[in-house]
Amino acid sequence: MNIKNTVHRCFRKLTQITKPNIRLCFLHIPKSGGTSLDFAIRKPLFSFEGQVFTPAMIEETKKMVGDNFSITHPLLWSNHQLIYLQYLALDFPIVSGHFPFSKEAYDRDESRYHYLTILRDPVERWISNYRYIKLKNKHYAQEYYPIHDESLTLQQQLDSCINGDLGFFFANIQCAFIGGYNFSGNVDMSEVVKKAKENLKAFKIVGFQNKLNEFALKFEDEFGYKISIDRLNRTSEGIESALEDQQVKELFSENIRKKIRSLCVYDYELYETAQELFR
Repeated sequence: MNIKNTVHRCFRKLTQITKPNIRLCFLHIPKSGGTSLDFAIRKPLFSFEGQVFTPAMIEETKKMVGDNFSITHPLLWSNHQLIYLQYLALDFPIVSGHFPFSKEAYDRDESRYHYLTILRDPVERWISNYRYIKLKNKHYAQEYYPIHDESLTLQQQLDSCINGDLGFFFANIQCAFIGGYNFSGNVDMSEVVKKAKENLKAFKIVGFQNKLNEFALKFEDEFGYKISIDRLNRTSEGIESALEDQQVKELFSENIRKKIRSLCVYDYELYETAQELFR
């Protein structure tokens, strides 16, 4: 008897009996605590398929658009959305990743998939995203050269981001993802936030990065099984220079935070609406 094969068969039968029979679609907004939650909801389902990986999408999009690539390129986010739709069609127990919401897919799959997401205070999310790309995943923003231009001071690098496309991207990404916007062309953000607020009604649970324990309790009430949310993929982890990280943190004075908040007006409108709907 092959003991290894016997153990594997028993494990498969056990997971078929014990894992919850649900389908989840987790819309993972960057730097909002989503990595922690994604892992937490996957463990009890024994499911690690159906993840839309941003690094793979970046490399594929770079091949298509060449020197015109940027992380705000609409093709990048259209590719994310395409893979998300394919994973829904393949009926994976959990589909997750950085992709804009599709109302059409939701209307088609509402009876099968429960939608979840986590939102974060927009200014805190903006700052975390800046630090992540500036200090940790620099390859995400090679095209935004001023951020890494060593002839500029750290303050000038930050100012270039606040005043450029990347600053707009950071400030509006929660509205864009929930509103189904892929950053293609000029858009009226008041229309995007209007769609985003309407789309919130499609989500079974919307949680908040500073209240992950509350999310876990709501999740157990809704789906009948407990999850344990560990803190993963923190921006502070894996940064090569603690000194540079401290210097970057010190840039975010009250005045700079006010500037960022003025950029995040639509994300705040969505965030406040979500807090009212999902108390």
